[in-house]
Amino acid sequence: MTRIIGIAKITEKIYAVQYEKEVEVEDEDEGNDATDIFSELIVLWNDQEYLRNFFNTFKKDYEKFYGHFRLKEVVREARNEAKALFQQLKNCNDTELEELFKPLHNEETSSPFYELQKLKSYGPNYKSYLRIYAIKYDDAFVISGGAIKLTEVMKGRPHLEDELFKMDLAIKYLTEIL
Repeated sequence: MTRIIGIAKITEKIYAVQYEKEVEVEDEDEGNDATDIFSELIVLWNDQEYLRNFFNTFKKDYEKFYGHFRLKEVVREARNEAKALFQQLKNCNDTELEELFKPLHNEETSSPFYELQKLKSYGPNYKSYLRIYAIKYDDAFVISGGAIKLTEVMKGRPHLEDELFKMDLAIKYLTEIL
């Protein structure tokens, strides 16, 4: 079960949810470890094995939107785009940050943002499949997760539906705890 245990500061305007993670410990005790989701995504989207497995699993989805599939090139492209996206988020000013995030639902207008609005940010490449999901909170953005999105809608893919769940969980946490 996913549980939020805190919020980590990434920059002056970007925060990231910390989820409780079960970790196995060599001795008899089991422990919990927490890291922020922004840091987890950096590690995950730089992991060649993870990316190879992901794109092999969702090869048909990828080919439907992007055409020909060469695994080595797609993995390299994803890693490079992820690096650029994380740098962009860390280094942008307030105005640029507001331009990077868009409403999750395309039918919503992007400005002005409203409190607890669900948002997404794309990777910098044209037709990017990388997504960072966040919640607008006061004058900041609280990242709740991220995913590789290769389908038109989020429904029907468990890894994307999990991101919808985490956004709702973050809204509930921000409403009740902060």
